[in-house]
Amino acid sequence: MDQYETPTHRPQAMQGLIGVVKLGRRHYAASLIWNHTENDKTLAAEAREAAARVGAELIAVRSAPVAQYGLGDVMLGHKPGQPSLAAALAEASQSAIYGVWPLPGQGWCLLGVRGDGSVAYDKCTHSESAIRDAFFDGLVAEVWDQVICPADWQVEGSTAAEALAPRLAATKVKLRPLKVDTLRWLLYGGAAVLALGGAGYGYQQWQAQQAAHIARAPRPSLPAPPPMPWAGQPLPGAALATCVDSILAHRLDAASLPVWRLSAARCDGREAGFQLRRQHGSPHWAADAAQRAWPSATLAINGDSARLSWPLPALPHYPANGAGVSLMAARRYLQNQFDELQLPIKLSDGDRQPWWNGLKYEIETPFDPARLLPILSRLPASVVTEVRLVPGEKTRWVVEGQVFERRQPSPEEIQALQPSERSS
Repeated sequence: MDQYETPTHRPQAMQGLIGVVKLGRRHYAASLIWNHTENDKTLAAEAREAAARVGAELIAVRSAPVAQYGLGDVMLGHKPGQPSLAAALAEASQSAIYGVWPLPGQGWCLLGVRGDGSVAYDKCTHSESAIRDAFFDGLVAEVWDQVICPADWQVEGSTAAEALAPRLAATKVKLRPLKVDTLRWLLYGGAAVLALGGAGYGYQQWQAQQAAHIARAPRPSLPAPPPMPWAGQPLPGAALATCVDSILAHRLDAASLPVWRLSAARCDGREAGFQLRRQHGSPHWAADAAQRAWPSATLAINGDSARLSWPLPALPHYPANGAGVSLMAARRYLQNQFDELQLPIKLSDGDRQPWWNGLKYEIETPFDPARLLPILSRLPASVVTEVRLVPGEKTRWVVEGQVFERRQPSPEEIQALQPSERSS
């Protein structure tokens, strides 16, 4: 059974983090700060220098497959000899893996290992909301071969979280002291812990006091936020795949309607349809033919134009209170992915409300847009708003969508959200 331990004393700035995870009989060091170095011959020296610079007392080094070091902190319960949890996962992984694993007692671990074997994420915390936010930010920061998370997080292509211990390998990457004498003081010195923390620890305490003071300060009460714009919307991968399949399945039938020419096809994940233009003859011919081909379809005729539409089956959708994603990370992810495909993508500012910001994207391609599924299905808090097929000598597809980031209203927006005195 997975368990976690929390040291009795540590700075308030570290409250919420889990530093030691117990899996079976083994205690693993978690929530290390990882960094790379270009030269494995100077790995230990660079690790010690970085530890001294940030006030860490313990280090762990990995010389292969990538020269990397992790920094530990006794305030999180780290001790010499503890194996690194993230390194144990990295040494058991053959590809890029990224996941969140629950721990008993409502604790959570976020771990990520890149394709080159390096540790990318190593964070364990008591807060599900904190780990969830971190997870969705990291999800689009890099390309992952395998994604693991709770099923109710609604991440397409992910695997449901299971026990962490079977995924770990025995590792020789263990914490060791920066300096023996200093560590002995830190572990057993009691009051010396505070003295050795120096100005850095004092500053952390000051930050915590300031945060507590701000938390106690009276604030105007906020109205409940409205539903997020992606809540209840079809998941992007499901919407894109269903739209493409539905359009292609009926394209030839629509093109063969008497005296009508197919000008465009559109789908938003809930309904698909064709725009038609009349060339000659009676519009009733199209109505009769459409009724025979699609009993569930609706044909709306307006002069020489018409729209033939039909509903799509219910698709997997976002929960009511889904997490947003960092728009900076989403923009970087999309740009990098489409640069690799050598396919242009238009990115622009999307909807902006006191509770969220949006990032719009538009992709135009002559190829079947189902090729974009591995990219778009991994983009959390995103909605495919429209898939279009424009026929012609050079048929082209257009995929439009929007990604959303949660935000807190500014003081001015909070004031504007308050009910006026006249109405109260």
